[in-house]
Amino acid sequence: MKNASKVYYAIIMVLTVLFFHCTYGLKIVNSVNIKWLLDARHDWGQHYLGWAFYRDEPWGFPLGKIDALCYPSGTNVGFWDGIPLFALLFKPFSALLPQDFQYIGFWLLLCYLTTAHYSIKLFNLYNIKPVYTIIGVLLIVSNPVLIFRGMHPALCAHGFLLASLYYYLKAANKNNVVRINRDQVILLALSALTNPYITVMVVGFNFILPLKHYFYDKLLTKKQALLYPFLSCFSIIVVWFLLGMLTFSHGERLEVSDAYGLYALNLNGLFNSGGFSRLLPQMPWVNPAQYEGYTYLGVGMMLLIVVSFAYFIFKGNVAQWFKNNKQLLPLFVLAAGFTIFAVTNVISYNSEVLFTLPFPKFLIKLGGIFRASGRFFWVPFYFILFFFIFILVKAKVTNWLKISFLVVVMAIQAYDTMPLLTLRKLEGGTYVTPLTEAKWNALLPHFKTIITYPPYNNHLLNNMDYQDLCYLALKNHNAISTGYSARENRKAYTIFTDELTYNLKGAVIHTDEIYVTTPQYLDAFKAPLYKNLLNILYLDGYYVLYAKTKNIALSAQTVQAQKLCDSVNALYTKPRLSLINTIDLIQNNSKINFNIENVTVNHSTMVVNGWAYLVEKNNNTGDSVFVTINSGGKTYLAKTTQVARPDLNAAFKKEHLDSSGFTSDIILDGESLEDVVLGIAIKDKAGQFTYSTVGPAVNFLANKPEKIKKLPPQDDLLPSNLETVLEGNDYVVINGWATIKGINASKTVVKIVFMGENENFTIQTHSNIRKDITQALNDGINYDNAGFEIRVNKADLPKGKYKLGIIVSNKAAKKDAFILTDKKIAVK
Repeated sequence: MKNASKVYYAIIMVLTVLFFHCTYGLKIVNSVNIKWLLDARHDWGQHYLGWAFYRDEPWGFPLGKIDALCYPSGTNVGFWDGIPLFALLFKPFSALLPQDFQYIGFWLLLCYLTTAHYSIKLFNLYNIKPVYTIIGVLLIVSNPVLIFRGMHPALCAHGFLLASLYYYLKAANKNNVVRINRDQVILLALSALTNPYITVMVVGFNFILPLKHYFYDKLLTKKQALLYPFLSCFSIIVVWFLLGMLTFSHGERLEVSDAYGLYALNLNGLFNSGGFSRLLPQMPWVNPAQYEGYTYLGVGMMLLIVVSFAYFIFKGNVAQWFKNNKQLLPLFVLAAGFTIFAVTNVISYNSEVLFTLPFPKFLIKLGGIFRASGRFFWVPFYFILFFFIFILVKAKVTNWLKISFLVVVMAIQAYDTMPLLTLRKLEGGTYVTPLTEAKWNALLPHFKTIITYPPYNNHLLNNMDYQDLCYLALKNHNAISTGYSARENRKAYTIFTDELTYNLKGAVIHTDEIYVTTPQYLDAFKAPLYKNLLNILYLDGYYVLYAKTKNIALSAQTVQAQKLCDSVNALYTKPRLSLINTIDLIQNNSKINFNIENVTVNHSTMVVNGWAYLVEKNNNTGDSVFVTINSGGKTYLAKTTQVARPDLNAAFKKEHLDSSGFTSDIILDGESLEDVVLGIAIKDKAGQFTYSTVGPAVNFLANKPEKIKKLPPQDDLLPSNLETVLEGNDYVVINGWATIKGINASKTVVKIVFMGENENFTIQTHSNIRKDITQALNDGINYDNAGFEIRVNKADLPKGKYKLGIIVSNKAAKKDAFILTDKKIAVK
């Protein structure tokens, strides 16, 4: 680089830093300033916490895994937009770094500097004069898209996009063609360590670059032209696999159903300021999610484009230009492809959806993975900026006129986008959490894990309060069952939530866990509270519960907090929780129609599910259903939770029985299940109780697996589907539907078959109403009873691996059928 070039290069970099300071403030580059990240209460806090937890994790495989966040399934530093490139770089030095070390501010500055650097290189390719280069680069680094995207620092790596554009436009020869393609592959690998969206944009260039060198420049062989895209894709797979962002265990579902089109580029994108303009009003979107397609040009750039376009059409030889630049065709195709993907098949303008196109399924699935599709217009956006700036500065017009015009463009652009330029007022200093940190810090070190209930609720008490709780967990080296991850292992989340709820209902708690919940979810803890197993505190609006066996010296709570805790204890430690006092009931078995569908016993809790209504009623609105238990000569009344059962209306030809379904969690207080007799009681609007005996509770216990020696004939065309098989450590939950075609399903019984290596077992399921199956089969037969569900304790099965099958039986039709599914489970 010549001395003159070094000078204007330095001038541009200084101006870029000054612009960054005016937009963000250089305070954020301070590596121990985390205040601006966590005070923001949006994604910046997520990015910092992802890195902060990652640095404390021991090295393991995959390299980016974080076990302490989203416990127990864990997550990945890449899914927290922690910029894995820097996370991997700084993690080995974690012990030497300050406690509050952050690199996100420096990364943002670096994004602006690399954008400026490759802008300079692009201008130099076309021998643009320094004065035009300085103005042009300033227009590029101050473009609204880059500033707006500051909310997601990993997505500000626009320098990767400009570098890819540079390598494509760079003149190739036999001496540098291999190096250019190699550098593009390296660039792609670096982008894969930054953000998946940036990676996909960059990989497009990894396809068209060797294509250009093969077809137009004749510098690569056909084999080489195919090899570079293959190496590019392979490098992404390797990087993401090593990092843990790509797995083959099918845990995380990468695509999100029905998401493609939601975050689309609105056709008003280039001139919709989004409310960040002094000159143009905000235009509407179809939905707020279309902010992802924010690609506002700014009035200054609009003026430049109009003038440049007019010059190009009326003064330039358009046909000759395209003839001379045929090698740009792949670039135009790539830009068009990204534009189509960004707009999606749901074409919208302002607040209206104009029409929907029938895109191929693979593209819809891809769009579900990269659902923020509007971002993909960034490549065409930058192509538009550079193209029209190049047209203007290369125009055969007097220099002073062009410079004057560009200064006017810059002034208009700065004035127009000033609301965006001054959007962020970021502070330095020490971060102070909104929670009473001293009290939490006195408590949390005594536990390994913070269990939020319900788990994975990122807005448990307040919006984005997962950041507050995660920050406390970070400071006290706790794992925590919450956190916002870009990709979530929903199956693992469901299993853990189900297991946790099941254990709490059975009064099973762990001494190394501390539970954090809110008033609306306290009922989940009623069993351990009733059995006096938990201490309870009230901190900052949360209820904090932990095992009474933990002796922790804590300062006294406030009077108000102690009153709240005392009232909770008084509520949940009443004698016979969920049971009202002994009562006298009017017994009339003929007046109640009911069905106890199943009874399960979870440690010391009995769960009863079913339905009941008064026979004389055509509409049971206002009636309350109770379960009664008789033990030791006394009868108690248990409250139930209503379960909607609209299916009963048609089944019994009644106007309204929707509120007949119920479930009841009954805490057993020393009773033997063999001595418990169940009953149903219904209280009508007038407060009159009617009672019906049901029978011994043991008669309704969930079925146990039974050995089966001979299976019915196999029917591979049997209408059926095991829709969900959730396998926990101690149980399996299975649901789906199955029926025999042409036979009314009202008398159908469905069993699940567990096919082991040496023995086969069956277990009868509980029926679910599935009107959708009747509608889907649409042959005039009622298949509403085809649905089923079952929870199986693994302890009831011998250890081994099992294939799952379905047996459908209809005694009335004397018909049995069996189908083997592709689902499997393991009992260890």
